[in-house]
Amino acid sequence: MNDLIKDIKIDLIVSNVKANSQKQVFKALASEAAKLSGLQEPELYEALIASEKESGSGIGDGVAIPHIRLGQLKQSLMILVRLEEAITFDAVDGEPVSLICMVLSPEKEGALHLRRLARISRLLRHNQLRKHLRNADSADAMYSIIESATTDLMMAA
Repeated sequence: MNDLIKDIKIDLIVSNVKANSQKQVFKALASEAAKLSGLQEPELYEALIASEKESGSGIGDGVAIPHIRLGQLKQSLMILVRLEEAITFDAVDGEPVSLICMVLSPEKEGALHLRRLARISRLLRHNQLRKHLRNADSADAMYSIIESATTDLMMAA
């Protein structure tokens, strides 16, 4: 399997999220992550805010990858969100963000957490993939796009 896609498993995709700020995005992400992980939404939200203050998650090209490691998390989670309208996110290139992939990992998975971040970042650097994700008409279509992209990358390896 190609190193680029190894460890990339999107657990949930949510399309057309309405948010006007990073805080609203983080509330939506914390809410979804709480449902999947069994952790408390306020705790997840505060961890996202603290992580963002430490190092911004806007990587450029309209993409942000907020990420946290939590001791009480049992397994890693990735949630991809497409915003209805791009918002300011203090990205490195100053561009507004419309695609957000949150990566949550158990505290003990330090090196694996970093590999996941690197791999999802490289995947989302593909201009055509971002374009297709932004133009998809549903979360199901976004899943298919991700699956197709990872399959194509596997075949190219």
